[in-house]
Amino acid sequence: MKKTRFSIILASIILNINIFGAKLVYTDKKTKVSDYDVKENLVKYQKNEYRKGKIYYAITDNTTGYDNWKKEVGDEMPRTYLPENWEKIAKHSLKDQEGEDHTTLATKTFLETTGFDAGQVINYGAENEWNMLEGIFSYSTSTPYYSQYLLTDNAWYFGNVINETLLNNYMPRLATANTDDRNLLIIAFPNAEEKKNNSDAEVLLNDATAKFPLYSDEIAKLFRSQRIMVDAANCFNYGKKDVTNFVLLNESYRGKKISDFSNKCTMSQKNDEVGADALYARGNTIVALGNIYSKVNDSSEFGTSFATPRTAGYAAIILNKFKGLTYHQVKEILLTTAYRERDRLDNQMGWGIVNIRKALNGPTNLNAGLIEENKFYTGMYDKIFNKKSNDIYFWAEPETDWIWTNDIDSGLSDKPSGTSTYIMALDKDDNSITGKVTIQNYLSSEENFYKETSKYVPGLRKAGKHKLTITGDLLYGGETQVLEGTLKLTGNIPDSTIVVYEGATLELCGNANKVVLAGGKIEACPSAKYTLVNEDREDIEVNKTKVIDIPKLFYFTQSDKIETKNFKNYDKYNKFLNQHYNHITGVWNLEKMPENEFFGTKNQVYAHDYSYKLTGKWDFIDTYERHLPTTIGRILFLLSFQPKSGYSNLPFGW
Repeated sequence: MKKTRFSIILASIILNINIFGAKLVYTDKKTKVSDYDVKENLVKYQKNEYRKGKIYYAITDNTTGYDNWKKEVGDEMPRTYLPENWEKIAKHSLKDQEGEDHTTLATKTFLETTGFDAGQVINYGAENEWNMLEGIFSYSTSTPYYSQYLLTDNAWYFGNVINETLLNNYMPRLATANTDDRNLLIIAFPNAEEKKNNSDAEVLLNDATAKFPLYSDEIAKLFRSQRIMVDAANCFNYGKKDVTNFVLLNESYRGKKISDFSNKCTMSQKNDEVGADALYARGNTIVALGNIYSKVNDSSEFGTSFATPRTAGYAAIILNKFKGLTYHQVKEILLTTAYRERDRLDNQMGWGIVNIRKALNGPTNLNAGLIEENKFYTGMYDKIFNKKSNDIYFWAEPETDWIWTNDIDSGLSDKPSGTSTYIMALDKDDNSITGKVTIQNYLSSEENFYKETSKYVPGLRKAGKHKLTITGDLLYGGETQVLEGTLKLTGNIPDSTIVVYEGATLELCGNANKVVLAGGKIEACPSAKYTLVNEDREDIEVNKTKVIDIPKLFYFTQSDKIETKNFKNYDKYNKFLNQHYNHITGVWNLEKMPENEFFGTKNQVYAHDYSYKLTGKWDFIDTYERHLPTTIGRILFLLSFQPKSGYSNLPFGW
C-alpha cells in the first residue's frame, strides 16, 4: 500500500517538472486584433476598464401604478426610479393604469420566480436607455411593429453605420457612448391580437425583421447582443402549436391555485388570434410560461408581460448562483439550455422554451455566435479571441467556487435553409390589411450560431483564483485553457486539448485526449487517462479597455440635439443617403414606400416619440406616494428619506 502511494506521488512530481512557462498577463498596451475578426479601425480603447457595480433588478411597463399591491403581494412596495420632470412630460405622461393590476402582477411574477422581497426590486417608471441603472431590466410593455415600408425596395441600406432607425429599442449600447456590459434587457413580444374583419394574418411584424435587412451583419449582432426577447407559452389554452416541456411546467409557477399541469403548452396565440413570432428576432428570442395567478381576480392571467419578468427572474437566479458571470454570459446560458425540438433557431420560438433546471447546472453549449457578441463590451475582446487562431473562448472567472454538471457541446447542429413565407398584418388598426413577406430561414449574421458554418472553434478559458468543477463531458473542439486557479474535470474530454498555464492547476479525474503543461501543474486521479506533454506557449495578453466600435451617423442626445459631422438637420437627409448608401433590393410583395415616410406615419429617422425628453436628474421615490391624495402624499414624501446623489445612496440593499 505504502509502495503504491509512493509511486503515485513520485509520478506526479516527475510529470509536473517542466521548464516551459506562459501565463495570463493584463496589459494597458494596444494588443493585436484577431485576424479572424474585424478590421483594426473598428477597435477602440476606453479610458477605464469596466468594473461591475451595484446590481439592480428593475420591472417596468412604463407606468407608476401598483393597484391592489397589498392584496396580491403584501405591504412592502418597490421604489420607483423617475426623472424629476416626469409629470410635466406632455407626450408620455407616465400615468397609472387605473383599475388594472398590470404592474403589480408583472412585479409579482418576478418575486415569485426569484423568492426575492420587494425591497430588492425597483419600478423603472420610464423606458429611457440614457438613464438606465446597472442590472437586469424586465420590460413588460410592447406593441406590434408596423413599419412595413422598411421592407420595400425603397428602403436604404446603412451598412456598418447606426442611425436612429435602430433606436427606440431600449439598448444603452446603441443609444449612448457606454460600451460596458452593464445591462441585460429582457423585453416582451406583443401579445396576440384578435383577428379583425376575417383577417388571414398569420403573424405580426417585429422590429428586428423590418430592420435587419437595412444593416450589416455586425450591426445585426450588436442589435441582438444586449437583449432577450420573450414570447409566452400558455399551459391552459390550446392554440396553433403544441410544445412539450416538463421542466417548464413543473418549475415555472408557484401559485397555489394551479397545481395540476398537463404536459402540453401552447404559444400565445389561439386559433382566432394573430401573434408575434420571432422571425428575424430568433437569434435572441426565448419562450417562457406566461401564466400568473391573480388573487384579486381569482384567475390565471396570461401574457408576455408575465413571461418576461419570469425570464428576468431566471436570469437573476443564475447571476446570483454563479457569481462572476457577466450579464451577457447569463444570456448565453439561458438561451443555449432552452428546450427545442430541433437544434436550430426557430422562426416562431427562437432558441426554444426556457429550462431553468438545466440552466442552473451551468452551460450546455459554448456557442460561438453568442460568445462573439461579447466583443461589443469593454474588456472582453482579448478574453474571447485568440490572436493567432480561429479559437473563440467562453471566459469563466468565478468569484466563488462553481460547479457545472452538464455535458458541454458547441454550436447548433441543425442548420436550416430556404425561405418561409408569412401572411403578415401591416396595419396597426386593422390586421385584416395584410401582405406576404418572405424571410430567409438562415442569415449570414447567424453563421457562427451553427457548427456547419461557424468560422470560430469554441473553447473555454478558466481565470480567477476560485475553483471551477465540471462533472459533465467536454464535447467541444477548441482548447480548454486553465489560466489561473484550479479547474477540476471529472468527465471525458475527447477532442479538446487542455493547456495549463503558469500558476494554474488542473485536477483531472476523467479521460482527456491531450494535456499540455505550459508552466502549470496537473493533479491526476489514478484512474485518469491522458497524454501529457510539456510545451512552450505565448502569454495570454488581455487589455481590459479594448472594445469593438460601431460608427454612429447621428442620433438624439440628452440635450435634444442631433450629433453628426455631415449635416445639421433632416432636410439634407435624403440627399446624404443617396450619395452614400445603397437602396435595398428586396423580395417583399409590398407597395412602395410613400414619400417622406420612414415609419409609415412618422418623420424619417425620427424614431423617438418621447424617450429623449426624459432627461435631467433621476432619483428614487416611494411608490406608495403616487397613490395618496396630493397634499398627504407630498407631506409623506418630504418626511421620507430622499437620496441626494442618485442611486448610489439607496437606503435598501440587495
